[in-house]
Amino acid sequence: MGAAIGGVLKRDGGLDVVTLLDGRSSATRARAEAAGLRDAGSMEALVGQADIVLSVMSSHGALETAQAVAGALRRASRPLLFVDCNAISPTLAQQMAGLIEDAGAAFVDAAIQSPPPREPGAMIYASGSHAARLLVLNAHGLDIRLLDGPVGQASALDMICGGMVKLLDAAGVQIMLAARQWGLEGMLNERCRGLVKSLERFTPLMPVRATRWAEEMRETGDLMREMGLPAETFVGAAELLELIPRTEIGLEAEAMTQAEVIDAISRELARRGIAPPAATSGASDE
Repeated sequence: MGAAIGGVLKRDGGLDVVTLLDGRSSATRARAEAAGLRDAGSMEALVGQADIVLSVMSSHGALETAQAVAGALRRASRPLLFVDCNAISPTLAQQMAGLIEDAGAAFVDAAIQSPPPREPGAMIYASGSHAARLLVLNAHGLDIRLLDGPVGQASALDMICGGMVKLLDAAGVQIMLAARQWGLEGMLNERCRGLVKSLERFTPLMPVRATRWAEEMRETGDLMREMGLPAETFVGAAELLELIPRTEIGLEAEAMTQAEVIDAISRELARRGIAPPAATSGASDE
């Protein structure tokens, strides 16, 4: 996602876009190079060159990155707009805002609501008192939309919208696994045809995105706890997603079918000794 947004800002927006590739994978480096992004080499150099920093990464690294930026800002003593675009809880966004603002910069809470862009128009919602400053990027290939709430509102939007789709997909996969173990796949497809069909778009995406989606589900669980609501549903979705990297398909990036994803998880369960129960020969009416 980061390389794709940077590519739009570089290619279509005409901006000089720098990034930090220290410790990143060869695949990440290749995507950045293909997008025309420059490697700043260090956080100090990045902070010294950039006017706007867009933090786009997996949610587990968001806080560490904000801390590193804050440290570099204290040494550089220059104005900067830091925009967190990661799937994190509102409370974590507010914590990070404090870190950045204490270091002398402005903080914007943002939520990316588009797939990785191949052309201009990636939709990003922004909240907080400095959100309007991000509108300048509308002239450089992005579609920035303002929310009227404080820091945390954009993160909540990301949790709510992403949580809806990813939770339903994870729950659907669990139901399909149960149907397979009990010899009821045909009955499920017959009785819930529309729901099963609707998941065909998302389930094949699970292998390549499983780790990130699991992190987001746990962040959404944190949001629910903060609201006094049960978090276990989202934790369960995260645990299902965390099974996928342990299967033989791993984090396979190639296109897969829904059936192939279900097959891989089912085999992983069998490998762990979780044998399917004996299926009945038929099904009774309700």
